[in-house]
Amino acid sequence: MKLAELTVTGFADIVSSDAPAPGGGSVSALTAAQGIGLVGMVAALTIGKERYRDFEAVCIAAKAEADALCEKLTLAIDKDTEAFNL
Repeated sequence: MKLAELTVTGFADIVSSDAPAPGGGSVSALTAAQGIGLVGMVAALTIGKERYRDFEAVCIAAKAEADALCEKLTLAIDKDTEAFNL
C-alpha cells in the first residue's frame, strides 16, 4: 500500500491507529509537501498576470522548484515508513 496514494481520511486513520508506522517522518513529509504545494499555487496564480510582470521570471523558477520539491516530499512519505519497517 502506498501511503501517498491514500485519501486524506485513509492516511489520517492509519496515523491514528495502533500501527507504529507511518509516524512523524511520513506525516512531516506530507505536511511539507502541502506547504510547498501552496508555494507552487501562488506562483501559478501569479504567472501571466500583467500586474506581476516584473516577478514573472522569479515565479516561473519558484513554480518549477516547488513542483520538484513537492514530488520528492511525496515520495518521502512512503520512504520514511519503508525505512522504519526494515
